[in-house]
Amino acid sequence: MDDPLDNVAVHCFIDVARVVGLKTVTEFVDKPAVLSRVRELGIDYAKGFLVHKPGPIDFLTELSSTAA
Repeated sequence: MDDPLDNVAVHCFIDVARVVGLKTVTEFVDKPAVLSRVRELGIDYAKGFLVHKPGPIDFLTELSSTAA
């Protein structure tokens, strides 16, 4: 969040993904400020402890099947 080189690199990855039609995912979202920045950047998906703590795969597959 504070490193200018990281910021430029992330913008570059996002731009390339958009040009080639790919979705973007960010990892290690552990603080509300990070999630806010991810949204500002327009990243499509986020994962990390703030979004959801790790759990058994069976729980996640059940969760996704009930959402459909």
